[in-house]
Amino acid sequence: MAFVIQTRNKAYFKRFQTKFRRRREGKTDYRARKRLVVQAKDKYNSPRFRFVVRFSNSYVLCQVIEAEITGDKVICSAHSKELKGYGVKAGFKNYPAAYCTGLLCARRLLASIKFQDEDDNEQTLDNLYEGNKLDGYIRSVKYGRRTLYVEDLEWESERRPFRCNLDVGIKATTLGARVFGALKGASDGGLDIPHNFKKFPGYDAGKKKYNARTHVDRICGVHIGQYMKFLQANDTAKFEAHFSEYIKNGVGPDDIGNMYQGAHDAIRADPSRKANPADETHAVLKKKFAKQQTKKTLEQRRQSVREKLAYKKWKEDEASESDSEEEEEDDE
Repeated sequence: MAFVIQTRNKAYFKRFQTKFRRRREGKTDYRARKRLVVQAKDKYNSPRFRFVVRFSNSYVLCQVIEAEITGDKVICSAHSKELKGYGVKAGFKNYPAAYCTGLLCARRLLASIKFQDEDDNEQTLDNLYEGNKLDGYIRSVKYGRRTLYVEDLEWESERRPFRCNLDVGIKATTLGARVFGALKGASDGGLDIPHNFKKFPGYDAGKKKYNARTHVDRICGVHIGQYMKFLQANDTAKFEAHFSEYIKNGVGPDDIGNMYQGAHDAIRADPSRKANPADETHAVLKKKFAKQQTKKTLEQRRQSVREKLAYKKWKEDEASESDSEEEEEDDE
């Protein structure tokens, strides 16, 4: 009798169904992915694009991705490491850096999409969609039954904007999260991404009001400068440890806003990808492993709470002093 492989073994009759590998590893939310990727049945081969934002230990990565049967295809990408070429000397993972990276990805993508105008001249979408100025507000326009999140334009060319949806992965979508900084940068860069202001810094959920000026200050790094001033006045050792890259590159509390605003102008002027030097491209770079984080003790956690309360009190005192000075000037 020939040897027969038993296919219907004990595991075959089990009711337990093994989850996908990336689900077991906690890397992919397949429920969210399905709703971002699945096509309408009456739109054959009509792609849906995702604006993907991911954070590493030190950088921000923004990508525009199209899902295909063979796998995901990256249409365009931008890395916050590239901000060094646009004048950003330190801080490549914070909220202002996320905004700059989203802006860079949007302008680079639109510059790569070509089309023929009415006179059969070749143009790119970045000329048609210049984006929004930095004021913190959201712009939208009705086009048929759709709402487009771009500046109000004359639709003579009937060239629709590039539509994509935000993909946050497994990141928590809390109020003021950095993923929304990248979203705002891409939206100001000219991409059509559905969103509202309820997750932006400056939104008060209790009063249901949105302060656009607060959001602009967060994009320009005002909060970073305030914290630098606080540490300079209260804890010099911690200031030197936390802002060592800023100190090494000569970036002070009052220079941060100009640094990021200069990066915005430079990105709009030339968003193209810069070629790496030959010596860096072919060099074998030694991989640096981050120091393994240890769990904080109870006293360390209490100390961090004390520092946060002290910083909050310092900010309130600074605000009250500035208000009193303004009142004295008005009286004079």
